[in-house]
Amino acid sequence: MRFRKVIGIILLGAVFAACSPAGEGDTGAAQTEAARPSEYVFSYKGVSVSVNGSFEEIYAGLGKENSFSSEKSCAFDGDERCYNYGSFSITTYEDNGAERVMQISLRDDTVETPEGVCIGQSRQDVISAYGEGDGNDFFMDYKGEGMILSFSFKDGTVSDIRYLTTVTKK
Repeated sequence: MRFRKVIGIILLGAVFAACSPAGEGDTGAAQTEAARPSEYVFSYKGVSVSVNGSFEEIYAGLGKENSFSSEKSCAFDGDERCYNYGSFSITTYEDNGAERVMQISLRDDTVETPEGVCIGQSRQDVISAYGEGDGNDFFMDYKGEGMILSFSFKDGTVSDIRYLTTVTKK
């Protein structure tokens, strides 16, 4: 019985430590995997776009795309559809009759992640916003639940930002 109380107190302390705010001057560089969000979400004009989320409400909020393409999916049953909104695009997949977000690609510096990172910023800016991710000088990935937020670098600056599904065909 005493052993259970000790373990309970230790676990409770760990929960409080994980939920406490970061200290003054913390740049986020020391952010651990456990402290990262389970999902990274892109937002545009008040519309939240999350990977694997239903596209129906997103489409209603964003409105008509600039261009559209569709092709047979090699990863999922049905078609993949790409909705191009100029500065970003959203690719979807079919899941039991529902259209879900497979990928969000940011294309230029007029859009940014909710954490303030956009194309053209430095690798260090990404690390300051998100902490150290998995990768190297050419890319940095941050894993969420069923998705990855991926930054590509060219000459030390962000050249590509993608939110990608890790869900695979059943």
